[in-house]
This record gives sequence, C-alpha cells and structure tokens, in this order.
Amino acid sequence: MRKIISIIILFFFFQNTFSQKYDLKPEYSDCITALEITDTLIHFKDSPKGKGNVIEFKSTDYSSPYFFPQEDNSLWIKFTVPNKCTLSLEIIPDTLSDDYDFLLFKYTGNEADFCNKITFKSLKPLRSIISTNDRKIACKTGLSIIETKTNVPPGYGKSYGNAVKANSGDVFYLAINNVWEPAFTDPNYARGGFILMLHYTEINNANVKIVDKQSQLPVSANIDIICNKKPDTLNAFLHPKKVSEYSFSKKASTTYIFNVSAKGYLGSNTEFFSKTNSDTTFTIALDKIVSGAKMNIENIYFAGNKASILPASLPALEMLYLTMKENPELKIEIQGHVNCPTNNCLESPAWLQNLSDKRAEAVQEYLIIKGI
Repeated sequence: MRKIISIIILFFFFQNTFSQKYDLKPEYSDCITALEITDTLIHFKDSPKGKGNVIEFKSTDYSSPYFFPQEDNSLWIKFTVPNKCTLSLEIIPDTLSDDYDFLLFKYTGNEADFCNKITFKSLKPLRSIISTNDRKIACKTGLSIIETKTNVPPGYGKSYGNAVKANSGDVFYLAINNVWEPAFTDPNYARGGFILMLHYTEINNANVKIVDKQSQLPVSANIDIICNKKPDTLNAFLHPKKVSEYSFSKKASTTYIFNVSAKGYLGSNTEFFSKTNSDTTFTIALDKIVSGAKMNIENIYFAGNKASILPASLPALEMLYLTMKENPELKIEIQGHVNCPTNNCLESPAWLQNLSDKRAEAVQEYLIIKGI
C-alpha cells in the first residue's frame, strides 16, 4: 500500500601587492637550512636551481606517492601557522613549461633529527603532489579544501590535494621540486619564477547528527551540504551517504543548507548560519513517513505574479526530489498557498487560485523532469 502524504509548499513573492622578494640561495635547497618565511604571498623571481649540500631525495620508486622520484632542483621553506585553521596553498608558475611538485611535512622538533628522518624516509609527508602539471589550469598546484586526495604519485593525476588542519604555532616544512635544465631546447623552459600563496582559513568543525524524531535514535541518511545557497554547489560541496553522524570544516559568516533524505522518513531542508569560528554540533530530527503526514517546505521562491521557480528554490526542491527517490513507493499531494493581504489585493480570487495551481504544477514538473 502506498503511503500518501501532503507536501505543503509556502509560495513567497518576493592590493594585490607582493611582500618582499627572496633570492633563492643555494642553502635553501636543504632541509636543515630551509628558508623561513612569515609572508603569505611571495613571488620568487627564479625557479629553484641545484640540490644543495644534502640530497634528501635520491633515486627511488617512481610509483611512490610520498617522495620525489629524485631531487632535481629543490627549495625548502619553513613557516609557522599563526592561528587554528585549515591550511591551503597554491604554487603558480610564471611559465607553463615549469612543472612543480611539492611535499608538506609537519615539524616534529629537533631540526637535525627531523631532516634526517626525511632523508631516510622514516617520516612521511602529510601531503605530496608529484603529478605532471596540467596546462588546463595554468600548471598550478597546491592544497584545497574541496579536494580529498592526500598523496598523488608521479604521472597524470590531481594537481591539488586536500587542505591540512593546523593549530596555532604548528610548524611546517614545504619541499618544492622541479625539473630545471638550462640546456633544454625550449627557451621558455624553467626561465620564470613562481608565486607561493599560503592561506590560513579559520575553519572549525560542524558536527551533524541525524535522529528519529520520536525515539531520538540515530537514522542512516543521505546528506547534501550546500554552501552560501549557491545552486552550483548542490551535490558538489559535501554529500555523505548512509551516515547518521557527519563532521566537516565550516567557515564563519557562511550559510549552510542541509538536505537530508532517508528511507522511511520525510526529508529535511535545514538552513544554518555560521556566525563564529567555534565548533558547533546540531541535530536534525526526521519524522517517519505515515499516511496523511504533512511536510512543510518553506524555501520555495517564484518570480512575482508568475509560476517561474527562482534558483534560490533549488536546494529545497532537491530535498523533495531526494526524499521521493529514496522512497519510490511514496505518493505525494502538492499543495500551495499564495499569500495576498486582504486589504491590499489587486487580483481577483480566481486569478490567485490559478496562480497557486500553476505554481504547484511547476513543482510537479520539476520532479517529473528529475525522473519521478
């Protein structure tokens, strides 16, 4: 027997300047004499040249995702994180011919011992991106909060890895390596320098729990997390499947929408504004699907006096679609309400009824196009 519920939809009317430049001295090619920086935006006017006095990365397994196959022309950079954050970075070559690889290590104390551990490969990097440069993105590489890979081996692969969570005072060593051959026939090869950008984004954790509204027991659900109400982040930002609890890094002054769908439950479209950088835990309680149940979906917007759905409605409509998809036996009735002040209504009741009908039909058409 199909369960029939009513979906109540409320229709609303409605300088870039670089810091000091650094000359790449030969000693900066060694871990023990790394270049210590405090700036977050640096333009190195030259590419690294030379291996320094110590060869930290000798010829090794070319399939290793953790270390350079060999040290060609290296640069070691040391920096201290100023605040609790998610650390991301970018390396942007001046010319497309330069192919930069990098390793990121977290300092463990005792500089000599730390560098020796790296040389003897007893300390693996937190992140390593050794893939061939991608000209489609101007040969850039780095770490990003939207990527998931931590280690990318030599060959064709991701140019960016997953950003690193860091605490105030954490010290990191960044080893940058590139193939620099002054005798290479291409006159543009490794002739330019590169830009290094460090980002200390103050992001804290949000912990989402999905429970049964009556029993408060955990419910396995699918979650779509949408950032700042942008439709293009739908199903692209974060979308864990079949979880009852999920944690992610959130930013301050950011709006998040949580679309939750689960087998046997009415969906939920919850909006949350992150004001501060404090950790946050919140619970989303789902109602079980029973005949005659009602689900209010408030964030559906239309163009004034029209049945044209506005883009801001897509997260809520997507939640409805996901609920239907997760529960294919479910049959729904769509009800809409057009609000018009009784003392200032220029349209006739029949016109308003027709508009309400057309808007309900627009929601129905959205679901049909999506495959319901």
